[in-house]
Amino acid sequence: GILNYLKRIKATLKFNKNNINNFFIFGYIPSPYTMYNLIYKLKPCHMLQYNIEKKKIEKIKKFKTKSININKINEYKKLIEKKILTHIEADVPVGLYFSGGTDSSLIAAILKKFNKKLKTFSITMNHKKEDQIFFKKINSNLKLQNKAFQFTINEFNKIYKELMGKVDEPLADHSLFPTYYLSKKASKEVKVVLSGEGGDELFWGYNRHKILNKLKKYKDSKMTYLDKLYFTLPKF
Repeated sequence: GILNYLKRIKATLKFNKNNINNFFIFGYIPSPYTMYNLIYKLKPCHMLQYNIEKKKIEKIKKFKTKSININKINEYKKLIEKKILTHIEADVPVGLYFSGGTDSSLIAAILKKFNKKLKTFSITMNHKKEDQIFFKKINSNLKLQNKAFQFTINEFNKIYKELMGKVDEPLADHSLFPTYYLSKKASKEVKVVLSGEGGDELFWGYNRHKILNKLKKYKDSKMTYLDKLYFTLPKF
């Protein structure tokens, strides 16, 4: 089938050594590059339209973005609520990945405010006991219809080969594994899920985002952006 076809294509591709170096620097390969020669990603905020009959790209369009003053809290709040409510409009059951973190908790709270009762799905891990404290408190407060699944080395071993056969290029985000496992579980009940992916970057969910924001004020030309990353981000 299509998966075997894609595997054969991947087996014939040639690596781009320079872009592989980018992976070891950033933990991923920035757009528009990939780890393969002659293959590129779309740039952020872009859409590609492909004509199947003519077998050619008809256009690559950039979306118009709208700036907003994030200091106007009410305006920002309304925009987030509007976007979340828009994303749950579907003709199939919709759920939510819920970790108890800043991003997914914000989505869950907004859905609760508008009386939107979605099933939520969570992963628990033995080595992250502190995360479960927040998860349980918020889950109880919002009275979510939550299902939690334990992820251990046994679950990791079960999905490792399956997931790695579907990943097109390396990614240093180990959350891929529990997320994939959770997706398999959630798909038995819902066909669409909301995710708070990217929310930590907007709402300073990690200390490194606060530090990077403070570094904007430094104008020292001797200190490159990569230098800033080296001194502020946790070591691999």
